[in-house]
Amino acid sequence: MPGQKLPIGALMRRTISTLILLSLLAAACGDDAGTTVADSTSSTSSTAPPESMSTTSPIVTSTTSTTTTTTVELQGMCGDLIPVVTDQGTNCVDPDAPVDSEGARRVLIAEDGDLVIYTVGDDVFGFESSLVPEHPVTALHQAADGTIFTREYEDVDEEVLVEIARYAPDGTRSVVDEIVELYDVTVVDGVEALIGAVASADGFGFGGVKALAVDGYGEVADFGLAAEAVFGVTDFMWSEAAGIGVATAWSDLTEWIGFVDIDGNVVTLPSPTDELPYNSPPYVTAATISFDGSTLYWAEGPDWGFDTETNESGPVAGEWVLRGADIETGEERLYWPLSESVLDSAELNIESIEDLDGWILINRSMLEGTTPTFLAPLVLDLTFEEPGLSVFPAIGVANFAAT
Repeated sequence: MPGQKLPIGALMRRTISTLILLSLLAAACGDDAGTTVADSTSSTSSTAPPESMSTTSPIVTSTTSTTTTTTVELQGMCGDLIPVVTDQGTNCVDPDAPVDSEGARRVLIAEDGDLVIYTVGDDVFGFESSLVPEHPVTALHQAADGTIFTREYEDVDEEVLVEIARYAPDGTRSVVDEIVELYDVTVVDGVEALIGAVASADGFGFGGVKALAVDGYGEVADFGLAAEAVFGVTDFMWSEAAGIGVATAWSDLTEWIGFVDIDGNVVTLPSPTDELPYNSPPYVTAATISFDGSTLYWAEGPDWGFDTETNESGPVAGEWVLRGADIETGEERLYWPLSESVLDSAELNIESIEDLDGWILINRSMLEGTTPTFLAPLVLDLTFEEPGLSVFPAIGVANFAAT
């Protein structure tokens, strides 16, 4: 449409030549230590399954938020900063500074064993972090001071390691012994906290889901949801805007999505699993609440089911779909196909969904043995009149960087 910005996929194709020039200029400036530049090999769309772009229900678009910015003056030599070539000339960019672009996003991604921050606005730039995780990262979240929390998983010679790690801005690594699973880092009741599952007193399952202050790990909230023999939380997200948390869990041979308040009391709201058939497709996962607290998002995909003709259970192929509904009424707001039909989650899995004011980041993986192999995330941009689904130009598990 006239005057409309291009979706991220179009912007990435447009900027390939710019990024190649950027890499040459960065080398010429003699200050490439600790930085990388996204190049044309980063956006390998072949990692994504064929995608259908049609929508079958109304989409609620969000108002794009404006980031407080610092204008960078054009310079010839950039010194310690990063030279970025644009149509208007060469800008010297500080990767740690706010971005001079309306609706720009900063994405943190565990890519090829490194933690990399991508800035996505009118152009796409990638900057290596000085932090290198010890083990493969399966989830990551960043605190406001730049501290990064990771869930790290490694299966070597049938010995499985799972660690929740903290990387301080100076690169210092420590293990967070207070939790055994990491779900989120966000503001809870005005306090920045990491949300995770704590160990149970008897060592069996989880002791429940708690929010612990980023500074010192003091308890901020106890959301309950302790694991039982046939119940375990896989995802939990707290929405300060809505004043509730949403949990995704496996429950015997089916799934459960439910809501709690800050004291762990059950909040009765419409759930995608209210009418979910037992031990039958679809598989429901990765529930999250929109940035403004108004919409519940979740993913549905292939699942195991019972075949009445063979009297056996087995995988039932299906498409992965991103769905959204009004959090109060349950009225459907979004139905967006993410893949063609696949047999099961080992072939393609939706790991998590993150929303930042209508810019939705969807992490995907395949399973090799017991280890997830992450694909390039998908981005659904609802901030335009005509929303678009794109493949992020890097491969790995991603989340929004702290602002």
